[in-house]
Amino acid sequence: MTATRKSAAATSSERIAADLEERIRRGELQDGERLPPEKDLARQYDVSRTTLRQALSALRRRSMIVSRAGLGSFIAYRGVSVEKPEGWTAATAEADAPTATEVILIDRAVPPVPVEGADGPVTDAYRILRRRLAGGRAVSVEETYLPAGEMLDLLMEHGLLGGSVSKTMKAAGMVAVSGEQEVTARPLPADFAQLLDTEPGTVFLHTTRVNSDADGRVVEIVISYLDPQCFSLHLTYGK
Repeated sequence: MTATRKSAAATSSERIAADLEERIRRGELQDGERLPPEKDLARQYDVSRTTLRQALSALRRRSMIVSRAGLGSFIAYRGVSVEKPEGWTAATAEADAPTATEVILIDRAVPPVPVEGADGPVTDAYRILRRRLAGGRAVSVEETYLPAGEMLDLLMEHGLLGGSVSKTMKAAGMVAVSGEQEVTARPLPADFAQLLDTEPGTVFLHTTRVNSDADGRVVEIVISYLDPQCFSLHLTYGK
């Protein structure tokens, strides 16, 4: 292929990727929706399947779609990370796909996973159980554990500050500067399946995240079940 033909193919793939991204952001293509087969999309855009695949690859790199072998490509959750410091609500609002958050309960509990930081193991924490909805549909359940402490105890006498975990943590001086996260696929427990309006045993993305402050003290443990039709894992390496 000559340089001119390569350039033309690249331009076509960029045009297709831009058009599909715009359709996703407008909501014309909904979260979790499966894209038409490659041959149909290639015919629709009047390009070769090679050019079409280049466009889809670009969308995958931007976390706009996720592909599953034998099933095709699906719209991901609007291409915006929900692991932002300002919180999930701000992140999804930026994606022009705002979510609603329901606090199911707040109590004191021992985290279900053993976690130890610079000041020892976490054995007493505030547990905040929340459900997230997008367009009225439940898309995730999240358990957040905040290690109990004097300042947090005072704040939690009145519940979450502004209904926000991130605001409460900030007010308590609990600032996460590092963390680690594990991602697996697990069947939903019965209680979480009920909250997500689906069948027990349905496989969801399962994440466990532990955040620590500058001194290595654990400030937050987050355990989530995420609907795989709305979320995908995107990793970036190097520069």
